[in-house]
Amino acid sequence: MPLLWPHEHIIRIKDKLNIEKFVMKNSNRSHLVILVVAILMLTALFSGCTGILKATFENDTLGSLPDKSLPGNPTGDAISYATEIETQLEVVSTPSNATNKSLRYQSVPLSGSIGGHSSWLGFRGKSTNFAKPVTFIWTAQKIFNASGSDLNIDCSDGSGVVAARIKILKTGDVILVNDIASGTGANVGSIPNNEVHTFMVTVDLPNEVYNISVLKPSGNIVSNGNTLLTENISLFHNPANPSASFRYDVFSSSQQYIIEEVFINRRN
Repeated sequence: MPLLWPHEHIIRIKDKLNIEKFVMKNSNRSHLVILVVAILMLTALFSGCTGILKATFENDTLGSLPDKSLPGNPTGDAISYATEIETQLEVVSTPSNATNKSLRYQSVPLSGSIGGHSSWLGFRGKSTNFAKPVTFIWTAQKIFNASGSDLNIDCSDGSGVVAARIKILKTGDVILVNDIASGTGANVGSIPNNEVHTFMVTVDLPNEVYNISVLKPSGNIVSNGNTLLTENISLFHNPANPSASFRYDVFSSSQQYIIEEVFINRRN
């Protein structure tokens, strides 16, 4: 049976994007169209879905590390991070709403030597499969400087097979990576500093594509029908643990990505 929290999340995202304020400031037709499209997309994504992961940090203590176990529904989801990257993580008050909590992920140096695969911050969903589309959703703000690091975000099966890699450059540009070795890909838009934004990445394995939308007050980003980064779909594990993972290119500067919440849903 589907979990009952997706509708609650639609309301949370509307609030985080300051939709009412957005309408008052931008009451022309083009901006209202963007708003209506955003609401319709959210409603469609959270209807008829089963929750695979829910992370909101509201039960965590300010100034602490996030609880890896993610108590509550769904059962079996978790946050994964190695001891060496704990210096990069802290639960903080949400900048846009101090009554809420977020996870601040910084690009500061690690506390020890660690392999590349172990240096990711991961949000690992409960066991499922990709027979139906899986949507990865996170709301965040970035505080980047031009001399800092780029941020990589992977949507994967939880066992190293990557469906989509998104790179947010230190300039704010959003790149859909099509070559892991070089990190190059298509530039689909930009996210300003301090702007609340919500990523929605839907991996449609049966059709061998992924779709991405970024909802934000300055104008949405939409790119559909993108080729999977791992084109051979037989490599994806079944069962799988759909995961959203984050990692900076360089661990030496003061970049901040403030993650307000992460959700993973699978269409029924």
